[in-house]
Amino acid sequence: MQKKGDRIMIPMNKRPPKLNIIGMTSARGGTRLVTFEDNLTTRSFERYLKTLKIDVGQLYRRQDCRIISNGQGPKHTSKATKNYLERY
Repeated sequence: MQKKGDRIMIPMNKRPPKLNIIGMTSARGGTRLVTFEDNLTTRSFERYLKTLKIDVGQLYRRQDCRIISNGQGPKHTSKATKNYLERY
């Protein structure tokens, strides 16, 4: 048993490390899953969508598809994100 002055203290975070995942799915299959630890912003969300667009292009060669976001957070509903989704 440890005595009060001889305790071994190990620092611990209050919260576990954060891991986020973003991906797309369709009737023709899914895309890769992109993992990231930082907070999602409008700019990073658009960057991940551009990455996933490559996979979508392989699933839908004629590009006859539509990307729909089901998120309700500000990065999913911002004007910049809506404009990006309308362009692609």
